[in-house]
Amino acid sequence: MRKIKDIKWKELILKNFGLKILAAILAVLLWIVIVNIDNPSEKKTITDIPVELHNTGIFTDNGYIYQVEDGNTVTISVKAPKAIVDELRASDFYAYADIDSEVIEKKTVPIHIKCMKEDVSGSITILSQKTDYVKFAVDTKIEKEFDVEPEVTGTPAKGYVIGSVSVSPTTIKVTGAKSKIDSIHTAKVTYNIDNMNSDIEDMVTPSFYDETGKEIDFSNITLNRNTVKLTIEILPSKTVPINYNVQGTPGNGYICTEIDANIEQVNIAAPRGVLSGIEGIDIPDGTIDITNLTEDKVFEISLNKYLPSGVRVINSTNVFIVTAKIDTIVNNSITMTIDDVEVKGMNDTYEYDIDSKHIDVVVRGLENSIKNIGIKDLSPVINLEGKGAGNYTVKVEFASSDDFTIPETYYIGVKIKEKATEEATVTEEETSETETASE
Repeated sequence: MRKIKDIKWKELILKNFGLKILAAILAVLLWIVIVNIDNPSEKKTITDIPVELHNTGIFTDNGYIYQVEDGNTVTISVKAPKAIVDELRASDFYAYADIDSEVIEKKTVPIHIKCMKEDVSGSITILSQKTDYVKFAVDTKIEKEFDVEPEVTGTPAKGYVIGSVSVSPTTIKVTGAKSKIDSIHTAKVTYNIDNMNSDIEDMVTPSFYDETGKEIDFSNITLNRNTVKLTIEILPSKTVPINYNVQGTPGNGYICTEIDANIEQVNIAAPRGVLSGIEGIDIPDGTIDITNLTEDKVFEISLNKYLPSGVRVINSTNVFIVTAKIDTIVNNSITMTIDDVEVKGMNDTYEYDIDSKHIDVVVRGLENSIKNIGIKDLSPVINLEGKGAGNYTVKVEFASSDDFTIPETYYIGVKIKEKATEEATVTEEETSETETASE
């Protein structure tokens, strides 16, 4: 009985088996067509899926530092039924890269992606991903210390100047990729003090510059501190003269021809109460002494030595330099005759007999100043104004000059007598004629 039943079941299953298989396939296809008509599949691009890195300690544990050059995010193209695609977001996908020891040499690791929506993940097909690998820049990790240089820009308020400028601490330690750290030439903190009139104390973030002065991006550099304290003095100022005297005379046969100072006045700064009492910088007498000098001498004087406490010189130099120029004095002899002498004050009623002997006049001065001087430059003159008949020794006067001196005094002898009158001349002639007739 049971055997008959088994045969009937087999006949029922196997009868028209091919048609039954074909009907099943057609039913499935029909179902797919109906589903696709009602909820068709669509493609969608999902962007900015963040890539999570696993095992980054491989870099640091081996003394390296890394930077992701490409592959921080990934873009994928997916296909799924429209109802599912419309709801997909970047947060529905998880992208990750497993870092292994080969990354230091290869500098790349593959990116893996999976859908986090488990209920529909089977209906989602990832067609492609735009970025397949995370690419790294790998470099040796180093630490280096740099001096921090303060840099002040701008101009303080009128009547004020920049005093001392300092940073604390004076150094900063940086850690990062060797190639980037090696490119750092200077570390600076910069502050603009335009129109400021009081001291400044502020915390400032350092900037880093290469050898050409270009600023370096230090976003991937670790600092042992993010800021340093910058202190800038802003002081009232004024300009005052330098007061000094030159004392003494050079050695015998020498003369001081010039006193040259590098500056005549300086700009000084100090707290207001101190500054108001300073009208000049007084160099004590005896500081610049040219006694017995036979050659040039330079006197270098530190102005800070003669300033009250708290006062400073703002000029580019605080050294007052005075140069005393010493030259040799020489004598030169110039011959003078009476023809070279101008005679003043003669009277027509007198006859003048002036000594005509030659006189050698000694002229003293610097060699370059007197070597070309002639008698005309001396302008010799004698004055006979008011002198009557008699014998005189008259002093010769010479022109004064800054180029020479005439150390000696010179005289010319002059005889003056009255001229004979016309009546006296006639009488003498008559007497002479009478004497002749008598003879």
